[in-house]
Amino acid sequence: MERTTIKEVAREAGVSINTVSRALNGKPDVSPETRRQVLAVAERLNYMPNKLARGLRSNKTGIIGVVVADIANPFFSAVVKDMGKAAKGLGYSIILQDTGENYKNEEEAIRIMISEQVDGLLITPVQTENRSIHMLQESGIPFVLVAHHFNDLDTDYVVADDVQGGYLATTHLIEKGHEKIAFINGPAYDSSAIDDLYCPR
Repeated sequence: MERTTIKEVAREAGVSINTVSRALNGKPDVSPETRRQVLAVAERLNYMPNKLARGLRSNKTGIIGVVVADIANPFFSAVVKDMGKAAKGLGYSIILQDTGENYKNEEEAIRIMISEQVDGLLITPVQTENRSIHMLQESGIPFVLVAHHFNDLDTDYVVADDVQGGYLATTHLIEKGHEKIAFINGPAYDSSAIDDLYCPR
């Protein structure tokens, strides 16, 4: 099946190619009636914008990369689902890589994202090493760490307040009269485990 072109949409809608392009991209100098007409024709002809061509013109791909440690983990599957919704709402698509908590897989995933020229990257680092994050910094691709962070690297990150969570859980047990409370922590390199060891309270 051949791909419908923007030229065909323009011919069917009775407008110029430039008008179709501006209508599809939400430009303000297109009348509401013309925009509705163009969108209706595009939908009827099953027109799909060529993201590669658009990327060459705008230097953007419209794609956000997502790298997680374990998509089978309910936490990450829920997070990725919401990432997808948020990205779609902003006009982006996502591509996903699962590292299986393996550092070599993480390096490969980042190389793939760089080669795909994603506009940005959301990544849950494995944390056994940080060379891959240095690679990202050198690539110039905007990125945000999710769920984990490095204390010795200046990066943007979004994490849960594990210290406050531990404090609240412990306080609850104490208030219930418990005196012997065990604490089971994660690997020593994990930022959540490190933060939990240094609760300021």
